[in-house]
Amino acid sequence: MARVTTGQKAQRVIRFLMGLRRPRVAGALSSYGFTQETLDEGWTLLRALVGEKMATPAPPARPDPALLERLDDWENKWFVIAEATLRRHHPEVADAVFLNLSRTSGPELAVSVATFLDRVAALESGTEREQQAHALLLRRGLTPAIIARAQEYIDAIGAVSSEAPPVIDEAAIAAAEEEMWRWYLEWSSISRIAIRDGRMLRTLGFGTSGRSDEEDDDTEQDPAPAF
Repeated sequence: MARVTTGQKAQRVIRFLMGLRRPRVAGALSSYGFTQETLDEGWTLLRALVGEKMATPAPPARPDPALLERLDDWENKWFVIAEATLRRHHPEVADAVFLNLSRTSGPELAVSVATFLDRVAALESGTEREQQAHALLLRRGLTPAIIARAQEYIDAIGAVSSEAPPVIDEAAIAAAEEEMWRWYLEWSSISRIAIRDGRMLRTLGFGTSGRSDEEDDDTEQDPAPAF
């Protein structure tokens, strides 16, 4: 049988809580110790789970297409000029600069262009031949201003970043889910015993048999929390 997901548990608890607000339902459970505090506890546990889930970092936004287009134009122009120049005058330097590099598209542009910029910058303090190659590229128009423009595009895209990805507190989410589900299992079990009226059971999310709607659809019965 399929496992009840966190979202399904939350939906079931919401429906159960809404049903508990009805005076007849609350009255039927009062002899078992159900009070306003019990209802408040359920809402608090649900909000705790929702709060943890909402705190989960969203995936990074896709790079701005306009920035990618500008960087693509930059790559298409300067990769061709640099490679053609180096292949004729400094072929061994061309091999090093363009090792495993080719024109690409999409977010990978930031990686390929950043690698190219790093290799070109290294030429300036390299061997005599590499320094000559660097000076030649400068004469061809690959100036610090042109390089800075490409770097600005890369920084804006944010695809090349040294920042660690945000940490998702899976343990806190699991703990909040477990506490909410334990509360639900307790009071849903009591409700099935205390209430026999089919309409009242349906307001809590159960069928006339006292089973949840999901169970009546042959999905998983309320299991002990498993995380």
